[in-house]
Amino acid sequence: MTSEFQIPNVSGGKVIQIRRLSKGCASYILCDRNESVVVDPSSKMEEYVRVAGEEGSPITHVIDTHKHADHISGARKLASITGAQLHLSPEDGYYFEGYSPLVNATSIGLESNLMEIKAIHTPGHTRGSMSLLINDRVLISGDTLFLDGIGRPDLQGSLEESAQQLYSTCQKLFDELDSETMVLPGHFGPNFDLMGIGPITAPISVVQARIRKANSSDPDVIRELVCNLPKPGNYEVILDINSGRASCDPSMCDIIEEGPNRCGLSAEVR
Repeated sequence: MTSEFQIPNVSGGKVIQIRRLSKGCASYILCDRNESVVVDPSSKMEEYVRVAGEEGSPITHVIDTHKHADHISGARKLASITGAQLHLSPEDGYYFEGYSPLVNATSIGLESNLMEIKAIHTPGHTRGSMSLLINDRVLISGDTLFLDGIGRPDLQGSLEESAQQLYSTCQKLFDELDSETMVLPGHFGPNFDLMGIGPITAPISVVQARIRKANSSDPDVIRELVCNLPKPGNYEVILDINSGRASCDPSMCDIIEEGPNRCGLSAEVR
């Protein structure tokens, strides 16, 4: 399922939200007049190639906002088959080379200069989690901020440390970004209509109100919430595949990914 989101004050620039209904997750294609940037692609790479082709914007950059635990990333292979530059956060730990380090304040340069894409280090869900700020108006938040919650901090690394990082990250985003910045998340909760025509998004001020109402940005509450929350199925296998420590037969991807994503802490959890 796809829908378009126009980037404010950018003539010819838009974001295409690609929603994967079976997993409740999203990836994005940022299109300007001459090239495309793909963010958080799934293993179903043909869809990104097709959409970029229909837009007349070849894929020149591929980004993973973090090392995914609920689904197999298509970023490395998509970059390989399109000749695009691959961007990954080295803090998430990858066992292969050939990617450009994605660190805080990294800018993804496009020839048209119409679209400014700046990386913001937003640790907590993973140590190297990054969000992408587009023209200071749109935030692709990966699994850090959802529209009704936050990413869980207990799948990679120390829960104590990650919960505190996640709390600090939320405060930083709420304090430093314009309140009308539109959030485009990596996952959606059950309260959202994935079949809707328009993009699923909300101003960061609305996201902030939902999260603070549930008190789910407090590190102690975060730790409490994840204690009895089931983890994604096969998440350790998926992490090994996405890090490059293991390989995966493409015919097995759907089987390995079966089940709900379980990467988020919703404001409705309690």
